[in-house]
Amino acid sequence: MSYSMCDNATRFFNELTALHAIFPPDLDEVGTLMFEDPYLLTLIDTLDGSQVPLEILPTSFSLTLPLLDGVGIHLSFFVPLGYPFRDLPECSVTSEAFTRSSRELCASELRAAFESRVGSECLYDMVLWAQENAPRFIEPPDATPCASAPSSIVTIERALLRFHHIINKEKRRAIAAMAETLGLAGVCKPGHPGAIVVEGAAHDVREYVARLRGLSWKKMSLLRTDTVASRTFPRAFRELPVDACHLREWMTEQGIGDLFKELIGILRS
Repeated sequence: MSYSMCDNATRFFNELTALHAIFPPDLDEVGTLMFEDPYLLTLIDTLDGSQVPLEILPTSFSLTLPLLDGVGIHLSFFVPLGYPFRDLPECSVTSEAFTRSSRELCASELRAAFESRVGSECLYDMVLWAQENAPRFIEPPDATPCASAPSSIVTIERALLRFHHIINKEKRRAIAAMAETLGLAGVCKPGHPGAIVVEGAAHDVREYVARLRGLSWKKMSLLRTDTVASRTFPRAFRELPVDACHLREWMTEQGIGDLFKELIGILRS
């Protein structure tokens, strides 16, 4: 099937317009649609979908949905340039009520449900699937916990990684998508050189590092891992601008500014 990037842009923009109408910003009880650039919400309200500049379309956006009893889910979408004609969007579903195994099972079932949908719009259908199926992956707490049973203590780790460079757009999307899938928080500094600071459950951080090593890099180094008492990073993973000053500012805000000098020193070597 032949297609043009303009056709892709128009169909993707029309989907975003529909999602914006279903999940308006002033109705948090329905859901919260978020873009990295808030100005995009204004453009959605004013632009004609038949004349959409390709450069304004986001490669990622997120949607937070309430379920029952105060439990919510967070959907992170990563949309390749070939969507919808050639490629499928990537969608990760996370929740504070998911365990690691249930999160991975949810991701596997979601991929299987939409693997045959290449060529058609499916963002809203993914949202509906998550709303309908996410409750199956929420494991209820034990009704009668045994007082003598040992408590499950989750070890929290932080990892600092440096790269010769992080430039490729597909890799940058994969960096964020894998972090979202594993429920990790932190940031990626793209460019030359590149860096990642990440925090989460120790087994998830180690799995993340292993998955990163599975990608092709000119040079990747795990600078350090530290065990910490609790999670303190904002519960999201995002990409920072290329300039290292943004990384320094973010690390200072998180109370780890003393590590920036160590990280940036290695990056300049």
